[in-house]
Order: sequence, then structure tokens, then C-alpha cells
Amino acid sequence: MPTFDEAILVSDIAHGRIGGISLDTTAFDRYQCNLQAPALLGLAQFLGSKTQFILSDVVAGEIKSHVARDAANAKQELLSALREVRHRWRRPVDSKAIEVALGLEQPTQDFAEDYFDVFAGVTKPDLISADGRVTHAEILRRYFAPEPPFSTKDRKKSEFPDALALLSLESWAADNKTLVLVVSRDGDWQTFAGARQAGSDPLPRRRFPARLKEKI
Repeated sequence: MPTFDEAILVSDIAHGRIGGISLDTTAFDRYQCNLQAPALLGLAQFLGSKTQFILSDVVAGEIKSHVARDAANAKQELLSALREVRHRWRRPVDSKAIEVALGLEQPTQDFAEDYFDVFAGVTKPDLISADGRVTHAEILRRYFAPEPPFSTKDRKKSEFPDALALLSLESWAADNKTLVLVVSRDGDWQTFAGARQAGSDPLPRRRFPARLKEKI
């Protein structure tokens, strides 16, 4: 699979040859799912351009799940620390009042939904649903073949969300007769892209140098 430098990428975007840009969960995890990170909010630059910011609904769900998980862990660590303070300092600590003062009484899943909605309100991603784009038959065929994103060595249940996300993005690209640039650190995603580039797929995927991926 060919490697393209930054100048070619910029040219392809400027000339409308790349109709969509998408990120997988690993790209968000690089920023610990801090959706206020300038690099992630910078995706708003594609608003009104020929390149749409698109996001698989699977990835969106994983982002919210990670945010909720981390928020729950942080809250638990705080409560544990407050109990330790109460025990070591022998002083009363009103943990509930502290929760309310910090706004931590909101369920973590609700917080994650609200947090993602703020990000989506700024960047306006087109959420791509797997419904109607990916069939169970195709997922199972790839699993038993096996074909990317399923590994030939260690097929894991965790690869099923990857398959749903990748095939739905591929379907979107086919419908729009364009290329999609996907930013990912996931080896299975890169393997899938490589397989599509090497095959007869009319929508070739491109792999970009590491220094370019670092910008997002």
C-alpha cells in the first residue's frame, strides 16, 4: 500500500478527492477522550468544506463509554480519598455535600452523553449508523474466513465493533463515490485498509506516515 506525504494529503483534500475524514476510538483515547482538546475541536475546520467529518456510531458509543468509565473511576477515587481523610484526620467529611458542590451527582452515562453532545455541537460530525449498511451475514463471513478486521491468529469478540464501524464507513464512501481518510492507531484498522488497497476495491484506502497521524 503506498504512503503519501503531507503535501499530497493537503492537495487531495483541497481538490475534493477525500470526501470524508474519520477517527477511530484510539485517536480519541490518545487524548484520554478529552473532547475539549484543541486537536479534536480542530475537526470543525471541515465544516462547509468538500471533506465531511464523519464518525461511526460505534466509535461514538465507545467514546461515551470510555468517558463514563473514566468519570466513574475518578469519582470512586475521590470518595476513597475522602474516606481516607476522615479516617486519618479523625474529622467529619460530608462526602455527599462535596459531590453536589462538584456537580458529581449526575449519572456518569448522562454526563458522557452531555459531554459528547457539546463536542458534536462544535464539530458537527455526520454519524454513520451500521443499520442498513452492514449485514450480519457479511460480518460472520469475515469472521469465519477470516478477513480483516478479524485477525487470522487471534479472533476476538472485541473485533466485532471494529467490523461494524469499518464496513459502515466503507459503505458511506461507496455511496458517495469518494475516499475516506481514517485516523487510527489500531493495527486491525490498518490491516483492513491495506487489504482494501491491495484488492479490487474501487475506493482505495491510504496509509499516511506516522508524523502526519500525530497532528490529530
